Amino acid sequence: ETFACLNLCRTAFEKGGLYPAAVNAANEKANELFRKGKIAFLDIPKAVEAAFDNVHNVADYSLSQVFETDRAIREATERLFI
Repeated sequence: ETFACLNLCRTAFEKGGLYPAAVNAANEKANELFRKGKIAFLDIPKAVEAAFDNVHNVADYSLSQVFETDRAIREATERLFI
């Protein structure tokens, strides 16, 4: 419970596919927003959790799909708070 992002990351790894890329992108963008003073620290896990709803997961994926997921999730994370 104390480290919500850790459990979310574990879930992403268990689900596989593009979920780990999505969780990483959400975490990085949320941390950036936090450092800029735009969100609270406890908003970071909310952003990471929201990534699960915004990823278009596929079992077999290409590097371009990883980059597209990263871009889309960063945009979705910013829209979540701004």
